Amino acid sequence: MPRRFFKHYLPRRETLARSRLLRPFAALLSDPGLWALSRRSTAKGFGVGVFAAWLPIPFQTLVVLGLTAWMRVNLPVAVLASFISNPLTMGPMMLAGYLLGSLMLRMPPRENLEFGLEMIWQEIERIGAPLLLGCLTLGLLTALLSATIINVAWRVSLMRFYRSRRARRRMMGIRFRRPRQLRRAGLKRRLPKP
Repeated sequence: MPRRFFKHYLPRRETLARSRLLRPFAALLSDPGLWALSRRSTAKGFGVGVFAAWLPIPFQTLVVLGLTAWMRVNLPVAVLASFISNPLTMGPMMLAGYLLGSLMLRMPPRENLEFGLEMIWQEIERIGAPLLLGCLTLGLLTALLSATIINVAWRVSLMRFYRSRRARRRMMGIRFRRPRQLRRAGLKRRLPKP
């Protein structure tokens, strides 16, 4: 199941609380909503991280910390997803954002662009608006797409798990009825007496 996968690879809250670098954020990190490993929290956390990865700014992890605290989604998944933007991928991502933004603003794109932080700061007046618009657009689209993919993959994984469990139980001779089947059959679910 996906929960086991994420629990295996994500750092634990206690481990991060002991870190000297994260002590100033101890109050923020103590929120259990930031560590929930549910389908919705994990999918939204991945979407937040992917959105922040598209932002044309340095220190995107700080943006991820703020967004996850505000939205109360899974923090470790969001931070790991924000590392999609790294020194190898940042140039092509910013170029794609600039080209989409200039297309959306109907501005002719500049030729011979070599994207890097130095060039962005030197040419910010000419390429700032298309770059920001394109990166925000691509960030929103990829965040929605990735959150939807994570959500659907998690549901498919759960359905496969429950089907295989039901098949194992049938092989062992254990009958299992779901509550909906009980209602259709006119039976009431019997609760154990306290």
